[in-house]
Amino acid sequence: MRLWEGFDWGWCPPGFRRGGTVEFTPHMLEIAEGMRLMGRALRGEPLTYIDALPGVAEALVKKLKEKDEQYGGSWLKRGGVGAFMMMARKWDRLEQRVASDQLATPPGQDDSQAYCVASKWDILEHARSDRRDEGVIDDLEDLAAYLLLVLSELKASDVPKADTVGFDTTVSHPFGYEKEVCEHCEGESKDCGYCGA
Repeated sequence: MRLWEGFDWGWCPPGFRRGGTVEFTPHMLEIAEGMRLMGRALRGEPLTYIDALPGVAEALVKKLKEKDEQYGGSWLKRGGVGAFMMMARKWDRLEQRVASDQLATPPGQDDSQAYCVASKWDILEHARSDRRDEGVIDDLEDLAAYLLLVLSELKASDVPKADTVGFDTTVSHPFGYEKEVCEHCEGESKDCGYCGA
């Protein structure tokens, strides 16, 4: 006897009746995914970055929506150059942080007992060992959020990819800054050995 034989299907929603098609709601799929991950954890199987990806993305989107309620679209105030500089500053902070080994000293010991907890340029070691409130993980989340903002703005404005349309992407004099002129040729020479002009 099969499980559903003799079962009274009359009380079930139409999608669950025998022979009917089942349409899962996004909420049902989230529950199923959570149960799958819980089963893996209970079996002692490690979670992968792919398993964590939906939760990370959802948390970033939630944080962006909250910040947008506070600040509006202030990140767009200075246009694309300002958006790039916003991301560049965050990258600079990350680069500065991982550019050297991070040492730790055991409690009650002097600096001669220091040991390396994060190797130079190893972003994963630095993030895992950084316990500050606004540490490496916070910087990574901010940078990812900024990238999502820029991509979302482009998607919302339906901008085609640069390789498919020939539009000019150069910016002349952003924020009123003049282009630097070579002191040797003053921008006049076509074969300057210093600036390549």
